[in-house]
Amino acid sequence: MKDFIQTYLKYTVLIGTLPLSHYTMANSQILENQNVTIKTLQPNEDIISLHHNAPLTTKIGLAKNRELASTIEEKTNHNNLNNDIDTQTFIKNKIIDLLEKSLKNTQEQSSKDADSKDLDEKLNNDDFGECHPQAYQVGIKHFKYAETKKEDLVWSGYGVKNHRKYLIHKQAKPALDEMIKAAKKDGITLKPNSIFRSVNRQKQIIEHKLKTQKPYDVYHISSPAGYSEHHTGLAMDFNSIDSTFDHSSAYRWLLKNAEKFGFEQTFTQEYSTWSGVSEESWHWRYIGKNGEFAYIFQASINRQC
Repeated sequence: MKDFIQTYLKYTVLIGTLPLSHYTMANSQILENQNVTIKTLQPNEDIISLHHNAPLTTKIGLAKNRELASTIEEKTNHNNLNNDIDTQTFIKNKIIDLLEKSLKNTQEQSSKDADSKDLDEKLNNDDFGECHPQAYQVGIKHFKYAETKKEDLVWSGYGVKNHRKYLIHKQAKPALDEMIKAAKKDGITLKPNSIFRSVNRQKQIIEHKLKTQKPYDVYHISSPAGYSEHHTGLAMDFNSIDSTFDHSSAYRWLLKNAEKFGFEQTFTQEYSTWSGVSEESWHWRYIGKNGEFAYIFQASINRQC
């Protein structure tokens, strides 16, 4: 940082209201190799500022420079008043320390301001890429998914016949049947509990929840309308839709075998940590045995938010 100051901060540093007159150096004293000029000001001009022509135009104001004044006064009690060289060196080092602290605080604030500005611009321009803006505001990343065409949906063969939540994309049905049969041979029961969900249905669910819950609590658990994998007809929930499934033999079987049939768990612990969406052991999506449907979930796979 001191090298940074030496190289870039060729500013005039003004220090005012030094409590003891013997600390007043000559009207202008250049600190060696620092390109920093020290001057005394009138008592009411007790500030530190950066030269307005400097590369970094930020103005740093330190009201009533108490820390510097107090430290200087304390040093007076332990030093010879005529020791001007030690005094100047002490003040020089104190200035550099204060500049370092001020620059660090300014850089941190600038970073926060930049992040805030970036978020504001995204909100104003509706430019969140594939992510839902309101969920993003509360730290949760949900990705866009188009609702599959009606002609591509068929009854899965499970649950109430032709009930909308038991409809599945016709390309995923053979793989689902194959996987369920394989699990049954191993003594495991896999029961699709919910598969397809329309955008309108998801909208009803979210609007109802938002009436009584905070946005974070809603989006942590549920996807906004237009942002649910269930819209594709390629995602499904198995068995009990709660944390009890985490410890089930069915979940252990899926972890070991689902990939063979083209399925993968979306909301893993690692993905949950990154996205802010709750972990779901029961939620699996079909990307195809050779990944032929992975493009539909590309945004979440690549985490393009």
